[in-house]
Amino acid sequence: MASFGVPPVSLRHGVRLVAQAASTVEQVLLAVGEQVNLDSKTRDLSLQLLQAPSHASLSLAQKRIFSLLDLDCYPRFLQSDIYLSLLREAD
Repeated sequence: MASFGVPPVSLRHGVRLVAQAASTVEQVLLAVGEQVNLDSKTRDLSLQLLQAPSHASLSLAQKRIFSLLDLDCYPRFLQSDIYLSLLREAD
């Protein structure tokens, strides 16, 4: 019969991995020169959620980063000299 007082080893391991990942991400977010360029609201909320990490702690930041990549980086890449020269070479 299962004991409800102690979570299974796999669950404890998963919780530990989430906590380690949250700690690593928090260090990166706080490190000078290694910050992800997020708006202050998203950054502050992400740091707050990392105080009690879960699988969803960085969901908002992830969505914001993907949005920035989609709206800014990708269109700039499509207009870059490197990409345009690759297109010319492919023809």
